[in-house]
Amino acid sequence: QYGFYTSVGSSTWAIDDLYIGGYISGNGTELIENFDPLSESNWLFYPGGQAVSGKCGSRQSGGRALYFSGTSSGQDNAVTRVFPVAIVPSLQFNESFDSSVPGGWTVKGGAVSTQCGTVNAGSALVFSHRGTRELVTSDFDTTVADRLEFYLLIGGNPLKNRFCDNAEQYSESVFLDYSIDGGANWTSWEVYAYNQYEDPQFVSEDLPVAARTKSTRFRWSQQSNDGASTDVWSIDSVLLRQDMGNVDYVAQFDVNVACGQYDSSASGSVSFDFIAFGSAAATWRSVLKECVPGSCSGNSNFQKPSVYSSTGEWQRVTIALPPEAVTSATQFRWYRSASSQGPWAIDNIFIGYTCPMRCSGRGQCMSGKCICDPDFTGAECETTLAKYATELKDSFSTDRKS
Repeated sequence: QYGFYTSVGSSTWAIDDLYIGGYISGNGTELIENFDPLSESNWLFYPGGQAVSGKCGSRQSGGRALYFSGTSSGQDNAVTRVFPVAIVPSLQFNESFDSSVPGGWTVKGGAVSTQCGTVNAGSALVFSHRGTRELVTSDFDTTVADRLEFYLLIGGNPLKNRFCDNAEQYSESVFLDYSIDGGANWTSWEVYAYNQYEDPQFVSEDLPVAARTKSTRFRWSQQSNDGASTDVWSIDSVLLRQDMGNVDYVAQFDVNVACGQYDSSASGSVSFDFIAFGSAAATWRSVLKECVPGSCSGNSNFQKPSVYSSTGEWQRVTIALPPEAVTSATQFRWYRSASSQGPWAIDNIFIGYTCPMRCSGRGQCMSGKCICDPDFTGAECETTLAKYATELKDSFSTDRKS
């Protein structure tokens, strides 16, 4: 119960714009850049790049683009400043295991160490002891939670100086469960295969509806191991993110790799990456990673990574940002590891709250509204003004193609 009170005869006062209630998800700062002219406030650095026109083939929009000649040594990259894609609520917990395990959490068969190298940052919780191995959190109110995120390593890749023993069978995988009755009963959630995590991987899981209660705890465990220092696994940067509501954020940009010249080699590809400070994703990683059905948690479809090769022309890219990239401190980059692979350029960048239907792939998103391509109109660029053929017929009796 709330009240506002003044005694008789007191001085004048006022109140305005009062809200009492739950968190309301809000938009953060958009990043808009068309390089006409280049806005220095958008960028941390762009070594080797210059905002020029006419250097990378003809285009409908004209104007300048950020152009890289691709003739110098080193790396080509354009890195944005850190900015809030969205104003997100505080985290319910964010545990990095830098010194100890939080009070109320239970650890069996593990200890904080750097035995298997860096899993995300600093030390991690490493499970290498004989017998039972499990991590159980305390109970949390997850009624407004959205995602559980963490870094996971099973065994280690010796080629990358990780010498922890690898697991060999399914029972040595890592199992994630949750309980809503104080640990009396556990519900299986996910299984992380024993042979898929020899390099640290960032994991981001949608919290099941049944797990969103006033008292939910989480458990990571291994069903079996061959004894001390065998079938080792490590976990780091465990984070429970609160629900941001039904929002959709997008990154859209134009890219031209090789600037009008087709090059089928992958060595000159440009990747689109992000880093989210203050979260489990506090290292550079692809905005989209490659997925075949069933290989990425929560994704049953094929997904191409956010890596772009030469097509011989400008291409527009529109990406729905993954939840882990939608934070109050995110940075983006366009990156090529070897700059001697020829020219490339980017233009017409927008990162922010999405437009209706993402402009149906026929327009530029800008502050929630679509700027439609020529021959298209409507709030979603859904209506064409041009006349197209209404049928297709070809007997292939001649070499003529129409």
